[in-house]
Amino acid sequence: LDVGGGSAQLVWGPDVGDSISAPVGTFALERAFQTDTSAAVGPGDVSWSAMEQAVETAFQNAPSRASAQTLVVGSNIMADFFSDVSVAALGRSCASQKLSVEEAISIVAKMQGRPYSESYYMFERNRGFVHGADKLFAVAVTAARVVGAASLLGTNASTSRGLCRLLLQDTARLDKLGIRTAAL
Repeated sequence: LDVGGGSAQLVWGPDVGDSISAPVGTFALERAFQTDTSAAVGPGDVSWSAMEQAVETAFQNAPSRASAQTLVVGSNIMADFFSDVSVAALGRSCASQKLSVEEAISIVAKMQGRPYSESYYMFERNRGFVHGADKLFAVAVTAARVVGAASLLGTNASTSRGLCRLLLQDTARLDKLGIRTAAL
């Protein structure tokens, strides 16, 4: 899954038809559904529910894979964000680029209803990124549910850098990380 500002791409195989690109990026969701842009949205909010529905509809033709363990989530600084937020928001003693869906929801719940500036501590190296983090997690959590994944793995690669093709061609790299992925 590659989440950008205007769109998100979900890729699950090596063929051109094995992907969906939809206008459900962080900025697109904010413009369409977030009435108060000064504070983060989260589970239970009307805006969050509308975002989930939009993502579900956008990715409804993706194959559901009950055996999927991990959804790889890429963007130019996603691994960095997952690492920093795992320490700052979850209190982990060491950074992790992998989050369970429940942990992602927990992070958003800590942001929910608060001005974005109160969540800057989660990602000091790029505070601007925090303004889209709630929408990022709305996309990633919903996409994970669509494909049946229980966790999210952040990477700093994106589809523009050939993330999905690289992982599909080099599954040994995922095996070394202990990741069994059925959908990318």
